[in-house]
Amino acid sequence: MIRKRFRRNLLIVTVIGMTLVVCVSSVTWLQGSVSGSEFSPRNFQAREFHYWEIPLVHLQVSPIKRHGSGSVLTRYLTSARLIDSKSENSTRSQDLTNDPWHLVRWSRSGRLISQADAELLVSHLEGPLADQWHQWSKDHPEQAKVLWSVVQRLALRELYVLIPDLFVLAQSSQQPAELAANLARFIEIRVAEIAADLHETGNSGLADQLLSEADEIQRDLRRVR
Repeated sequence: MIRKRFRRNLLIVTVIGMTLVVCVSSVTWLQGSVSGSEFSPRNFQAREFHYWEIPLVHLQVSPIKRHGSGSVLTRYLTSARLIDSKSENSTRSQDLTNDPWHLVRWSRSGRLISQADAELLVSHLEGPLADQWHQWSKDHPEQAKVLWSVVQRLALRELYVLIPDLFVLAQSSQQPAELAANLARFIEIRVAEIAADLHETGNSGLADQLLSEADEIQRDLRRVR
């Protein structure tokens, strides 16, 4: 009798367990897909990522799969040495394990959840804008040296909100020295505004750091002739 009851309870538990597994698996398959893209300000490469999670609790149940991508423009910037793709954390430029990857966008079950500031730069490196700036960089090699160096330095500090205006200034400047002067003035004003906001919110350490780095960028720009 006891054995029969035990078998019956075991069967019930097994059925309930299998039902839960099937239900969770079905919901995960239908609504648990998470995907997005990331951007490396060190080498200007973008990569897609994907994994599965249990909906509602957002418990990841699969490894993250990533695959990289690159545009004609990013390959040109690297080959022409308009950006410094060497890792600061490694003696080998190809070893980018410790370099930052910034979120561009991510979605759940095909629905866009978030689009980050890095998109402001990535949109210029991919698609129609990439073709435009690829050609501009080849037509204006000296201005390109000035522009892309500053773009990368701001991207490394995640100051992506400033980058679209850099491209506007590049289009309106005729000479490298003119572009450098315009960029220096712009950075001085905008970084001072950001630093003031940080001071007000109690982030004085970060504000002082940004101001110091902005001063360094301005000094380098003033050397352009």
